[in-house]
Amino acid sequence: MYHTVIQEINARGSDPYYADELFAEIKIHMKGVRHSAVKAAINTFLDLSRSQFLTSEEYIDALKLAYEAICDLHADIPPYHALQMMLSQLAEVQGLNSFIVVKDNELNAIEKPVQTTTIADFYRYSIAILDYIKSSKADSI
Repeated sequence: MYHTVIQEINARGSDPYYADELFAEIKIHMKGVRHSAVKAAINTFLDLSRSQFLTSEEYIDALKLAYEAICDLHADIPPYHALQMMLSQLAEVQGLNSFIVVKDNELNAIEKPVQTTTIADFYRYSIAILDYIKSSKADSI
């Protein structure tokens, strides 16, 4: 690895010890945590809609990747917002809308969902929806 890259990472106050930490820092460095990178990642995320994809599974995968890109850039969009975006887009899918209502009702029961919903919750809901899609074959708009 180039010595200058390591110097720039360390100059930002990061001193990665483990390979995962180093890899995360390299991704941040290479992408550049600049306004343009964050703006592009957020716009990509916000522009995603279920109708752009052939299947709900493809949409969920794209949404997860876009959200991960935002998280990598430390843009700090709460997982609750990503989850709500996914639920609102999938509510239009025939055969899936009643399941989405159930999941939305689960969120309604949570006090302060914006503050308490975690990335793990976002992935847990994603997996539950994907499992439901696979078992019910509910995947058409």
